[in-house]
Amino acid sequence: QVLINAVVPTLFLYATNKNETETRLKVVDWLRVLKTEQNEVVKNYAKVGFKVHSGFDSQALLQLYKSYCQQRKCLSCAIGVKLLKQ
Repeated sequence: QVLINAVVPTLFLYATNKNETETRLKVVDWLRVLKTEQNEVVKNYAKVGFKVHSGFDSQALLQLYKSYCQQRKCLSCAIGVKLLKQ
């Protein structure tokens, strides 16, 4: 999805640099109405019970994956700890 991966981050960065809070909020709102990405990371989160309703949700899960899963910081992540206890 070009909108989610290129347009939204570019507009958000531009609005941040210009200190345009209202524009940043609109960009985040766009993420909430865009369809979720379909990739392996999002599919795996859905398999363990996460509800992914929008581009905002899929971006949040991708960030969690990058920050915790790829770094093997499962014990620092509430989701990882819960999954390991199962």
